[in-house]
Amino acid sequence: NEDYFDYDGDKDYYEENPNFIKAAATLGFTENVWDCWINHYDYYSWDDLVEFGFDSFYKKLGWTADKWIGGDTVLPDTDGKSFAELSAEEKTAAVNVCYTQKLWDEEMLSLCVDSPRPILLDGKETSCDWVSHDLARCDLRRGDISKYCPNTCGTCDNINECTQTNLRVLWHQKDEKKKFRKCVQGLRTEKKKQRLCTKKWVEETCPETCALDKCSSK
Repeated sequence: NEDYFDYDGDKDYYEENPNFIKAAATLGFTENVWDCWINHYDYYSWDDLVEFGFDSFYKKLGWTADKWIGGDTVLPDTDGKSFAELSAEEKTAAVNVCYTQKLWDEEMLSLCVDSPRPILLDGKETSCDWVSHDLARCDLRRGDISKYCPNTCGTCDNINECTQTNLRVLWHQKDEKKKFRKCVQGLRTEKKKQRLCTKKWVEETCPETCALDKCSSK
């Protein structure tokens, strides 16, 4: 909430900017989203990290209280690693403080999102949030999980606009009854494709099946 861009032109970059929170809220940010996705809790004290339970993630990335406050000036080994060089445990910790592969490696963000639909895995409903708690799960189902959660798994560069998961996704729900289907099952006829592929979640989850002619030529 500080005037980093000198909004009022008075050369004071650290005064409060009353328009900042309103503008951020208009863009869809909440305080929690901002702290995690924009700042990664960098401005928290170590005591704050402990209070809110984020210290465990930074500890797995090699940080200590002394390093955090600057008493120990030797940075953790992870500070010089690319996302690919992190262990599965370190990647999981990074994701939990809102560092995806693109953010960690300071690369241009691509239009790459996780599937919004829950999936059925070993008979249980789950989602990319479950994957984020242990990024070793990205390798499950011969890597198909990484197609379902490319942003979380850091595999955006390995997919294209036609990549889709072969997992069973939530296809229909009525009251408490849920049906999970693979894309090829839910869109097995041209009539169903024409009707369902206009829905945003279907188009995003099943791009190859929805645009078979275009994708088969790639």
